[in-house]
Amino acid sequence: EQKPIILTMVGFPYKSSNTKNKVISTSADAAECYSLVFLQHFLDEIKNVYPIGITLIIFTDGLIFCDAENVSDDAVIEYEQALKALSKDLPNIKICTLTDLYPHYSPQHIRKMIMEMEPSQHNFEQMLKKDIKLQEDIALLAHRLTFELALLSLKDTEIKDIATQETHRSMQYSNFLKQFRPTETITCSVHYQKDLSRKIGLKLSESYITPWHGVLIERDG
Repeated sequence: EQKPIILTMVGFPYKSSNTKNKVISTSADAAECYSLVFLQHFLDEIKNVYPIGITLIIFTDGLIFCDAENVSDDAVIEYEQALKALSKDLPNIKICTLTDLYPHYSPQHIRKMIMEMEPSQHNFEQMLKKDIKLQEDIALLAHRLTFELALLSLKDTEIKDIATQETHRSMQYSNFLKQFRPTETITCSVHYQKDLSRKIGLKLSESYITPWHGVLIERDG
């Protein structure tokens, strides 16, 4: 139809809290810069064969989960502002934060709005009882969070509760974002996707590690 392509994805929440084994600090750094440039190169390749244009909108999700992982709202907002600075020279990438969508609302108020979306707490608990795949996803997330939150010295039950809470909020955030995604968008994810008719998985680098969970290492030079 000779229209610009619009991709949307959720990601780039905040730097890992495990500053002993995973990251150096809470700030966006060369890992994020490399990843954003990597994505821009991918978009440039598409523009070479489709000159009408393409835009990737990244909806950040740090404010959705940070309270559960004991990361401050201020740290998330600082990270998001750094992402915007890193992306300002990348013409086809747009960083969209929750404070962009609701500039006059506090992070707490925004979280409250999202947590009022479907599925409700009751409906989510009913889903969890019946959905084996959902149970497996939470168990896998809890396993990952054990390493992620290692410096907090949490009990296994506490980590599982966080994984359950984050899975629920992720579903609510997906429903929340429907009002902001452009109508003719191609939905993307930072995770591998089996069904490309529903969602496309995007690589963020040559590594399988997302930039907010690692650092950039130059092997030569």
